[in-house]
Amino acid sequence: MKKFWVLSRRAGIGLNADGRISVRLMRILTSTGILKALGNNVFAHTALSLAYLDTPEVEFWDLCVDEIAPVAYKMPEYVATHQSDSIFNPKQSPFSWGNNAEGTTFYEFLLSHPDRLKRFNVAMTTQEAALPVLGMFPFTSLLETGGDSSRAFIVDVAGGRGQSLLQIKKEIEAAGGAMGKGRVILQDRKAVLDAVPDEQLPGVEKMVIDFFTPQPVKNAQIYYLRRIMHNWQDNEARKILKNIADAMAPDSRLLIGEMVVPDIPEGVDKTVYWMDLCMLIIGGKERSEKEFSDLLDSAGLKLIKIWRSKVGSQTVIECRLK
Repeated sequence: MKKFWVLSRRAGIGLNADGRISVRLMRILTSTGILKALGNNVFAHTALSLAYLDTPEVEFWDLCVDEIAPVAYKMPEYVATHQSDSIFNPKQSPFSWGNNAEGTTFYEFLLSHPDRLKRFNVAMTTQEAALPVLGMFPFTSLLETGGDSSRAFIVDVAGGRGQSLLQIKKEIEAAGGAMGKGRVILQDRKAVLDAVPDEQLPGVEKMVIDFFTPQPVKNAQIYYLRRIMHNWQDNEARKILKNIADAMAPDSRLLIGEMVVPDIPEGVDKTVYWMDLCMLIIGGKERSEKEFSDLLDSAGLKLIKIWRSKVGSQTVIECRLK
């Protein structure tokens, strides 16, 4: 196995001849099973340590450590210096406060910091395996009602780099469906879409939007929101949903890809609870089934069914107009 030198290099710790500093770090990592001792001051990787090398999946870990954790450590100070309802205002979130940016949301802050926005987008892309897109809602069943070229087939609202949309498109096309340009639409902010080369989105139309303004694509068969609702408190989430509802036809569906918080905290999958704490920092929240139902109802929508993953808390929430 490789010698474990990456930590020292990335932390800026000089690898001096006797390794007096790095060895002290290695000892605690070895005692917890992250590293393996091969001899006196000689260490090797384990499967656990290899997971923290420079692979795309580490981007999400880096995001949590660099963006979320520093603010979380200062939560007592935030609570002591803010009104109790400030935390429900995304422009007064702990993250905004901790970055001297009160008055802007987490996402507005990222747009003004291109390097951090780029890392955020990559980190979100790497979460596709952990939080699946497919295997819940039967997207191939939509072929039975598809084929109307006069309307958009699917609109991925704030779909980032299109990673989820491409998976859905591939599954439907593999089942014999045809989804041509103009009928598969990826919407997001200009800075996000500009970072995605057109050749990476075959058959997909890119469209710049602000989802707090009216939805420009009317009467689509499907509007898709994946991991968007948890980014916002109820007031903002309601505005997003209302703009989509106003654009929907009577037979349109809204599909929301989100984790759903169990009514009773239990089970081995704690991802949804940890994610909820992360969202608390940046101004969002994870929701229970009842919270989703109430939120949808307030936006003129009704919850039809929650399609659940066989593993974990990820779901697809199917909605229609009331």
